[in-house]
Amino acid sequence: MRSASSILPESQFVELERADFCRRLAARVVAIKQILVQSYLVQGVPSGVVREAIAMAEAEAWRAGFPDLFLPDLADEILRRLLQKGASIHPEYAQAA
Repeated sequence: MRSASSILPESQFVELERADFCRRLAARVVAIKQILVQSYLVQGVPSGVVREAIAMAEAEAWRAGFPDLFLPDLADEILRRLLQKGASIHPEYAQAA
């Protein structure tokens, strides 16, 4: 059986590898978000605040380039700040997570 690298030109193979990496990374981020949501809800954090914190953290984590690494810590920090200030929930964030 021939591998994709021997069938496709190198540029197309690289693009396929990149697309596969992006799909796997996005799947990891989804899994991390689900774990965070469950964890925060078990702790009794209101679901709207959880959604807002995770949506804000996810946006920052993707900008940083390593969303699977930064998302949990960013979510913890943003959630802490939201809870401290009384968490005025933005409607666009409440639906995002």
